[in-house]
Amino acid sequence: MTSHPQWRQFSNSYIKLLGILDHDTVPSLWYFIKSWNFQVENLEISLEQVAKIDSTGMVMLLHLIKHAKKKTVIYCLVLFLNS
Repeated sequence: MTSHPQWRQFSNSYIKLLGILDHDTVPSLWYFIKSWNFQVENLEISLEQVAKIDSTGMVMLLHLIKHAKKKTVIYCLVLFLNS
């Protein structure tokens, strides 16, 4: 499997999104995500290392949830807000 700078897979069921999720980075990230084969029932996606997200990044997260639902994956987004 190839990798992506904003995507770190630590196990089959635990992924971290990293860095900036905006109109410049999301298109290639989404292309990568769509090609990723969900092979688990439960998936945890951490956003704790996302430094910045714009509306394009938020839409991508919504599409990621929809994509996971189509694959019958139960997902969990973990969000840690920086103070």
